[in-house]
Amino acid sequence: MLRALFHFPRLLVLLSTSLAMLAIPTRADENRLTVFAAASLTNAVGEAAKRFEQQTGIAIRLSFAGSSTLARQIEAGADADLFLSANEAWADYLLDRGLLDPQHQSRSLSNDLVLVGPFGNGQKSLPHLSEKHLFSRLGKDGLIAMGDPDHVPAGIYGKQALEALGLWQATSRRIARTDNVRAAVALVSRREVPLAIVYKSDMVGIEDLQILYVFERTGPPIRYVFAKTTNSQSTAAEQLLSFLSGTEGMAIFRRYGFSTATEK
Repeated sequence: MLRALFHFPRLLVLLSTSLAMLAIPTRADENRLTVFAAASLTNAVGEAAKRFEQQTGIAIRLSFAGSSTLARQIEAGADADLFLSANEAWADYLLDRGLLDPQHQSRSLSNDLVLVGPFGNGQKSLPHLSEKHLFSRLGKDGLIAMGDPDHVPAGIYGKQALEALGLWQATSRRIARTDNVRAAVALVSRREVPLAIVYKSDMVGIEDLQILYVFERTGPPIRYVFAKTTNSQSTAAEQLLSFLSGTEGMAIFRRYGFSTATEK
């Protein structure tokens, strides 16, 4: 009995130590964030994250993919603090399911859609896009690379742009569907296809491709949504969201070819 009482204080110390160790991951999470971001944001978000890390000491893990893929992962329980979607539909999909925080979101970033092709072969920019112009660039068997119009935002916007020009019916069988817009850029860069429909921001720093046509803004606006997930308990996530949607963050995005919604 006395032996048991003698060891009781020691057990309390061990218990207290164990509880303290359990609390460590929660505090450590304040210094580490996971961000799920649309593939079209790769370069700009990479630079913005590095700047934020330097200023705050908070580490950021970035995961890039198509917005639809990332949204499904969050729905399935993936651990993310912020979701940066390339369109409003997939963000609203998660909002409707209570997976994004409606009080911590930004819809300030926008973009333009462009038709691109490799440099060379005397290709020149097009003042307007007609079926004749398009098929002369495609040739007999050429395809247009673009995000899958069934679920990838860049592909959805691309289909809408072609429909507005009356070209979708003629081109729908000539589409090389990709899982994200960066994959479409890769296909045309490797000369596997003669043309691609991508975002204007995707062309920043790309020297082997040229913009042939800038699509007019006729359909729904291309608008990105940055939002904190309801799964995140980190106040640092709110800090990062404010940085990305604030003056310094938006200046970085503009350098990479993006625009703000107010400029539309």
